[in-house]
Amino acid sequence: MEKGKTGAVLGILLLSALLLYVIPDVHAAKVGIVVDLGSTTYTSCVAVRDGTNGYDILEKTSLSIDWSEKGPFGHALCKINGIGENVVGTACDWGSEYWNFYISTSAMNSWSYSPVGFDAGSECWNRDFTSYGGHYCAVDGDMMGLAHGSYNTQPPYYPFEQLCPQPLEITDINVEVNGKHDRGVDEDGGDFDVKPGDEVTITAEVENVLPDSINREIRDVILLVQGDNVGDEGIDEESDEVDLEAGDDDKLDVSFRVPYDAREKRYDLDVRIEGTDEDGETISIPVPVEMRVKRDKHEIKILRADTGKQSYDCESTAVLEAELVNLGEDDETLTLGVLLPDGSVIAQKETELDYDAEHPESISFMIPLSELSEGTTVVSLFADYE
Repeated sequence: MEKGKTGAVLGILLLSALLLYVIPDVHAAKVGIVVDLGSTTYTSCVAVRDGTNGYDILEKTSLSIDWSEKGPFGHALCKINGIGENVVGTACDWGSEYWNFYISTSAMNSWSYSPVGFDAGSECWNRDFTSYGGHYCAVDGDMMGLAHGSYNTQPPYYPFEQLCPQPLEITDINVEVNGKHDRGVDEDGGDFDVKPGDEVTITAEVENVLPDSINREIRDVILLVQGDNVGDEGIDEESDEVDLEAGDDDKLDVSFRVPYDAREKRYDLDVRIEGTDEDGETISIPVPVEMRVKRDKHEIKILRADTGKQSYDCESTAVLEAELVNLGEDDETLTLGVLLPDGSVIAQKETELDYDAEHPESISFMIPLSELSEGTTVVSLFADYE
């Protein structure tokens, strides 16, 4: 029964030889490729390291390319799949037609003529289309376009998402709080309400949406749920891993308990699906989910109360153990007691419960069995607080 009334350390290491290794910050980039081959159009998506030059990017495609020797302006592109001009040293046997090179960045929806070549010099181009220094370097979301002909002959334009489709898709997200479905969250995100101590399950339905003709597996697909600032311990959970062939789908779920010391506020949870494609690149799909923690002004919850034994024989006392937690907004001073069926108090004590305690409070009562009649006696635990 619950009743509420309202030194710094400096180390010096001398070595006969010092080797310094600088490890660059390497990020993955996907670049879409479009090549007008006359009767057909070649398209591809190439995964490279961020900053890879244009020559190395095109060398990763299945195109048959005739390059010139590398000269002051880098490699010159002379032929693709037999279309183009002959190689002449560090150049091509150009006439009125040649391979036009275009770039489209993630902020663009059309082609712009590249002001730089594929690998001239040692510096990356600064991505200013009025600047002619350096060479093209990969940035995730870029597209490279090539078309043979006179100046300004352009290849067809395709959206980057069509060339480099997102292979994973979240088709649905479901949130349950204490076993009850919350309709505030779906595959696009949303929000839901909880109290400290609530049991939450987040289930995501995911699908490898690549067609069977591509047949690329996405491996180690998991659902991650993190909330570093939810209570002192935070939330950091992940589902079991699954592998998804093209066209396959599956359900992933994560369960957690809202920390007892979570403050009353809105928390942005880091909810995302992650997997790895066959190139070893990480795929990550974030979902914006907000968890709103609510607390009543006064609320004490008795989580457990038991004696650990069903019967006693020839013993003078029984030990009743209880676990309580303060789910309210303030610290509370409590009077806890054990009641007999006639309403009399057989044991009681005072304690304090902090509202931001990380774990429930354990309290024990010694019950004199001499005060009980032989047979079965039902006792109740009460909590008075102001």
